Amino acid sequence: VGAQPPTPVVAALRAPGGVSTLSSDGQITINWNRVEGETSYNVYFSNSPNVTPANGTKAGGITEPSYAHTGLKNNSMYYYIVTAVNASEESLPSGETGARPNASPPAVPTGVAASGGEGKITVRWTAVADAGSYNIYRSTEPGGARAKKGKNVSGIMTTSYQDADVKKRIMYFYAVTAVGDGGESPASGETGAMP
Repeated sequence: VGAQPPTPVVAALRAPGGVSTLSSDGQITINWNRVEGETSYNVYFSNSPNVTPANGTKAGGITEPSYAHTGLKNNSMYYYIVTAVNASEESLPSGETGARPNASPPAVPTGVAASGGEGKITVRWTAVADAGSYNIYRSTEPGGARAKKGKNVSGIMTTSYQDADVKKRIMYFYAVTAVGDGGESPASGETGAMP
């Protein structure tokens, strides 16, 4: 009896490498390096570390080396592993990665204008979507308010502010920021007025 020809050895699928995450508002995008011989990928995720295919929630049938996990709760931690799949097997999992989705700060307030009155200065601005409140920065130095130096009043719930803590014949400069779930926006352009 002659020797049987050797059975061809099929290389096992490698575990995906280069796994990384990118966080944004309510979303985490997971990226990894393509695995040779795969037909798709599975992503397993959990709110607890040490994710495995047995204890993680599976998102399967992913054909590109990237997955956008949407509808997430901001500031909650999520952990991920990735496997490569073909017709006959699923690879060992990648190393674990974790990320925390976070909301972006609101937009910079626009339309900021200051006008002087008798013993006061009124600052007005245009409402910003996603802003829960506003902060006002005041300085007697040009550029100081925009650099967030000087007096700061926070937690303003309207789109105007009256500053009565002013002295005649002094120029005051103001900048406004919007505050929301994602933090504080950059400062607006600066405006100035004299009481």
